[in-house]
Amino acid sequence: MINPSISIVMPVFNTQEYLKEAIESVLAQDYTNFELIVVNDGSWDGSQVIIDYYHNLDRRIKKVWQENRGLSSARNRGMDLAAGKYIYFMDSDDRVEPNLLSQALKVLESSNAEFTFFDGASFSDDFDLSQRRDLNQYKRSLTIPALVKPGYQMFKELLDNGEYFSSVCLLVIRRAFLTGNAIRFKEGALHEDEWFTSVLFLEARRVIYMADRLFWRRYRMNSIMTRSFSMENMNAYLQTAEDLLAFYKRDETKKRQLVKRYVTLMLNAALRKGYQLDMFARIKLLKRTVMRFPMLISAKTAMILLLKSKVEKDG
Repeated sequence: MINPSISIVMPVFNTQEYLKEAIESVLAQDYTNFELIVVNDGSWDGSQVIIDYYHNLDRRIKKVWQENRGLSSARNRGMDLAAGKYIYFMDSDDRVEPNLLSQALKVLESSNAEFTFFDGASFSDDFDLSQRRDLNQYKRSLTIPALVKPGYQMFKELLDNGEYFSSVCLLVIRRAFLTGNAIRFKEGALHEDEWFTSVLFLEARRVIYMADRLFWRRYRMNSIMTRSFSMENMNAYLQTAEDLLAFYKRDETKKRQLVKRYVTLMLNAALRKGYQLDMFARIKLLKRTVMRFPMLISAKTAMILLLKSKVEKDG
């Protein structure tokens, strides 16, 4: 087998119900020179049986098993094994359009960009998404496509337009850019994309947007995306904020100021979900956050956190 142009890294943890659909959407690609690295992160359901079946069916599929270490560890493991010029990280309960790889490769090769990003949509077998206005639809209408820009500038414009989405599943990335800048997922915490994707934008010299819907995010019961907000979620956001601010503390002013702005938006958005906690936990959370990040939390956010009813729905 010649070296693949694109490596797809797919971590798996107990997703047997959805795994076949995810893999089939990869095998349906109209561009065929890829490898699919499926990393079983210690699943105890029937996921490994499905992985074995597809591994035997198609020589482009590599299988890896590890003790359960979390999504970031599985992604890093796949990144270390990847042979492609480009890399795409896909979750094992989602699906992609058949022209994802061909479109991304065409844009990346012609633009010499370090990564490209695109739109997506949400779907669910469990929820009526028309009633869930709090969930992302991953659609941009203000961002101009097909223009190569520095990552910092693109990041700023996305924040200005309210069209920044941190999901790494909306990106195809030049692997040499990741290795050359030692960019990896932070292991052992939730919301790992908040760190990873923001650093990609801040470090990239050439970024390009494709105004195509190429990714489908599945919302399902009891997933990270849909389970109730908890202190574990907030701790992850707080840690990400501290890590980003520390990482760019000595960097040039424009990056440092943009990081501060992004952290402010991220923390305020996260705190507004804290109304799901009991009142004692809300007060404790607000005090803790304001002490760690003075001047970043708005009065409006504080009011929502303390006064919004737990039975009130988002939106």
